[in-house]
Amino acid sequence: MKLNTKTSVVDYLKSNKQDSSFSNRTKLAQSYGINNYSGSAKQNTQLLGSLNTPTASTPVTSTPVTSTPVTSTPTQNPDSFNSDQELGAMERLLRQNSDAQFATQESKLDSTLEQQIADLERSYQSAVSDGEISVRDAERNFADNKKTIQQNAYQQSQSTNLEGESRGIQNSQQMIGLMQGDNQRTNSMINENMTTRDQRVSDVKDRIANIKNSKNLDVTSATAQHGYAVAGAKGEADAQYSQNMFDVTQENFIAERNLDMDFQRMDKEQVLVLEQLATQQGYDLAKMSKQQVYDLANMAKQQGYNIDLTNLEQKHTQANMSTQQGYDRSNMATQQGYDRSNIASRGAQARSTAAAQGAQNRKTNAANTAKDDGFDKALSRKAVSLGLSPNASSYQVAQAESRTNRDNSVADQDAMNKATSKSKANEAKALRYEEIIAKPITPAKSGFFGFGKPSYDEERRYAQEVFARRDAQQKLNNLFK
Repeated sequence: MKLNTKTSVVDYLKSNKQDSSFSNRTKLAQSYGINNYSGSAKQNTQLLGSLNTPTASTPVTSTPVTSTPVTSTPTQNPDSFNSDQELGAMERLLRQNSDAQFATQESKLDSTLEQQIADLERSYQSAVSDGEISVRDAERNFADNKKTIQQNAYQQSQSTNLEGESRGIQNSQQMIGLMQGDNQRTNSMINENMTTRDQRVSDVKDRIANIKNSKNLDVTSATAQHGYAVAGAKGEADAQYSQNMFDVTQENFIAERNLDMDFQRMDKEQVLVLEQLATQQGYDLAKMSKQQVYDLANMAKQQGYNIDLTNLEQKHTQANMSTQQGYDRSNMATQQGYDRSNIASRGAQARSTAAAQGAQNRKTNAANTAKDDGFDKALSRKAVSLGLSPNASSYQVAQAESRTNRDNSVADQDAMNKATSKSKANEAKALRYEEIIAKPITPAKSGFFGFGKPSYDEERRYAQEVFARRDAQQKLNNLFK
């Protein structure tokens, strides 16, 4: 039996020596992106087209990642055609199916015509054979009848001769008349038998001629009916092709229109979400700004308190140092007087010791003076760097330094807040993207009890989830470029 590889996916697989079982066809359908394969005519046609098309679609896998909704990028609906090339491929496939159906019908009609002509030819040959048999039978009957007539004529002539002898008229005119009468009767019977034969042969030939004419008429009628049937099959195939193209075009138009409507709704929803997010972010930033102002004010107060405390501690330390130095000088003078009045024998040693101690004291006082001068010079330089007079007090320098540090801290905090706000916004978007991508996509459910084509709502839901995941993946990639 000839395989129909143009319209049957089973025959196509068999012709290529591949497994044509339902399980293998299900695997092939999944590999070409045909989900929920049930063996329907539409799915088989789609699978056959994928097998015949070199650029057939292959399944695409996605990596689970999450993110926040942003402005969507339009993605092509799987039910619509990505380009005129795919639409042209589908048109060629439908035309091939139409031509294949027409070729099948034409082959059946040709076979029927050949069978009818063969039956008519057999009927004609049978009739001719029967007529030839009838002609032979007529010739044989004619010969048999002629033989019988001649035998009867001979017996009649013998009887006539005997009667003439008995009557004594053998050579008379009466005898001749009797013999001529016998001959006339014999010839009349032979002619009548011949006429019967010729009439029968003529009837058989007329019947054969009528059968031949009837056969020719039947052949002509069958040929005409075959032409009408072929034309009708061609018209039905073209009509089916036109209807299929109309259905494909209509489905593509509806899919694209629904896709546009879905994208518009998604855009509106995403704009609303972004507005809500911007409002919340503005509120959070205002709250953070107020908290920072409050914290900076507290820090400034605390810094001023610490500076005052430091100044008091420095003054107290300096006062203690002066008191200690005066006490040391008083002790030294007392000791020196005591040594002079009471220990005359050790005067030289006492004077030497006093001289050494005085040198040491002078050296210490000089170091303290130099230290105080260095502190004053450093303070003057810092006052000038802060925009103050060189004679500004340490308290004024501390206040100016506190203000400068506070201003720098505020600027640094603002820069840090801006960077933190932007980082938090990106992190929020990334989390939302990753949630969308990580969400599993449920395939479109088939019709009644898992058979048939999925419903329109199921196909649209599946397309929306696929588009949302692809869009989230693209936005996540763009976010961290």
